[in-house]
Amino acid sequence: MQPRPYQQEAIDAAISALREGYNPVLQLATGTGKSLIIAALCERQRLMGRQAWMLTHVQQLVKQNAATYARYCNLEPAIVCASLGRKDTWGGVTYGTIQSVTGMLDVLQPPDLIIIDEAHRVPHNEGEPTLYQSVLERYPEAQRIAMTATTWRMGTGLICREGGQ
Repeated sequence: MQPRPYQQEAIDAAISALREGYNPVLQLATGTGKSLIIAALCERQRLMGRQAWMLTHVQQLVKQNAATYARYCNLEPAIVCASLGRKDTWGGVTYGTIQSVTGMLDVLQPPDLIIIDEAHRVPHNEGEPTLYQSVLERYPEAQRIAMTATTWRMGTGLICREGGQ
């Protein structure tokens, strides 16, 4: 399983942005293979001896993304998702729902990279912390990549600054 040229461009752009100290937002249309891009980015971290987390809001995306990682790397990632009956703590690469991961922060290896799939779904609440916010604040040194088909959130507008950062 090899990334297509546009997927490789997205992978390279994310790596470049991370090297420059940015937390990039990758916007790719539905059906363009964000799962493979996530797998490649997570595997790169694992090969560097770093911890990678892929977080999302629903078990279906955990299952889909983890299956793509397994096909891409020929390795099973750790999964933290109560609705899938998994609470793995052993992985260098962990795929999970934000709800389940938040309940296990004390036993998981701290992430070096956090990838959020469907980032436009991250709640934006004024004055009250969200689950995503609590994770990001707990690991301020972790690099971050947001993945989404749309960088627009109803009610609050863009989820990133101009230029995708």
